[in-house]
Formats: sequence, C-alpha cells, structure tokens
Amino acid sequence: MSPLINALLGVLFTLIGAGAAFIMIHLKGRSKDRAHGKTLVQAHRVLGYLFIVLYVLMVVTMIIRISYYQDELSPRAIFHVVLALSLLPLLTVKWIVARKYKLLTPRLFFLGTTIFLFAFLLNAISAGHYYLYKGEVREVTISSIDRETMNQDIGRQLIVKKCAKCHTLERVFRSIKGEEGWTQTVNRMALIDTPNIRDYDAKQIIFFLIKQQENRIGAQKDVVEEEIGKTLLEKKCTMCHDLDRIYQAQKNDEEWYATVERMQQHVRDPDFLNEKETKSIVDFLGKRPGN
Repeated sequence: MSPLINALLGVLFTLIGAGAAFIMIHLKGRSKDRAHGKTLVQAHRVLGYLFIVLYVLMVVTMIIRISYYQDELSPRAIFHVVLALSLLPLLTVKWIVARKYKLLTPRLFFLGTTIFLFAFLLNAISAGHYYLYKGEVREVTISSIDRETMNQDIGRQLIVKKCAKCHTLERVFRSIKGEEGWTQTVNRMALIDTPNIRDYDAKQIIFFLIKQQENRIGAQKDVVEEEIGKTLLEKKCTMCHDLDRIYQAQKNDEEWYATVERMQQHVRDPDFLNEKETKSIVDFLGKRPGN
C-alpha cells in the first residue's frame, strides 16, 4: 500500500474517531436529549465498527511493511508501532465492557477519549509526517556536475539500507536497465517510500546502479557478481559479526558454504538467505585476495 493511501486512510481513521468521540461527548453532556438519543447511539456504533475495521487494516499493513525491515527501526517508527499496538487492548476492553458489562458503561467515556487521543497521535506521526515532507519529493536526474561528486560505495550502502527493505538485493542487482530506466525506477520507489529516500539518496543510488549496469554491458560480469556478494555480506552477515572477523577467516568454498549454512540455522529464519544469495556470498568470500 502506497504512503499516500496510508496517509488518506489515517486521516479517515482520525475523522471517524473524532465523529464517534463527538457523539459520545454530546450524549454525555445532553443525556436528556431523547429525541435524537437512539439515532446518535446507532451512529456511534456504526462509526465504532468502521473505526475497528480501519484499525485492523492499517495494523496488518504496518506489520507486513515492517517485516521487510532488517535494520533497527527509527525512534519515530518504534513510537508509531507502540501506539498502534496499544490501541488493541483499549479497543478490546471497550468492546467487552459495552457488550458484556452494562454497569461499567459510565467508564466508557474516559476509555473512548483515551482511544481517540491515541488515534490522533498515531495519525499525526504517520500521515502528518508524510504530508510534511511530501512537498520536498521531486523527480531527480544525474547531471554531469553530479557525476563528479557521486560515490559508488555510498550508493551501494544506500541500496543496502533503503532498497533492501522491500526488495531482495538479488532482484535489484540482476535487473537489466539503462540510465533512463534506473532513473525512472528509483524516482518511483522514492515516491512510494516518501520521505525516506531524499534527493541526495536517490542520486547516489541511481549513479551506483548505472555504473553497475555499465559493468554488465561491458561484459564485466565478475565485477557485478562481486558487488552482489559484497553487498549481501554487508547486509546479512554484519547483523551478528563485524567485517574484520569475516575477512580475517581463511576458508575454501566448501568451508564457507558450511559456515554460511550454520549461520542461517543460527538466525532461525529459512528466508534469511536463498540459494542464489548464499552462492553469491560464498563466491565473493572464496575469491578474495589471500583467501
């Protein structure tokens, strides 16, 4: 789901919560308004169920999205996750009290107000953050001046940090595109992941991918394979080890295969590395000078 749709759903989520909260305050402040009482209660119930449906939809989307992250979440993202999950027990308790314990219904006003406050804060740090930085996102291209300041190592590191959140590195490195194709792709991904990929990041990523593409076109496939292996190594293996420990080890291909497979078992994630990624890492480690 794109950031724009997420932001719109967040705004709708907050508006529905605000409507339910207003009805709740009206009923609490004007308990003698029997003419519209039943209608308002029914409207509050409908808004409540819509609120829950949107909440479940957004939480599932959030869990799916953060499952792709292999780096530590930012403080803002952690706060967002904590707020989102905190709403679950509050909504559950409110539903149980409203349905099963009628004597406790006077307590629902405070509980409902707390839920709306959490929903407002949740939307403020998600949709608010998106709309705040959305205006800064624009299509970027690499000029001749940019090329003089671009750095392939920085581009590769940004791909590891930014692109690997949603794609396998295998998919990124083995795609065949020219300069125009990579420029369009990176700009599209930057828009989808607003505002996490800034202009500077996008230019460095495009530059690296173009250079990687030129290596492939120039029949320097060994350079491409080396980049794949090196990037995978930095992305996957440094989660538990520093690079010095890895590079100081002297092993043949068979021993490296055994080591990588043992590490994958240690992580206990069958999708941590696929067969192609394992081979790329082993090939890179086995072909290092002095290995």
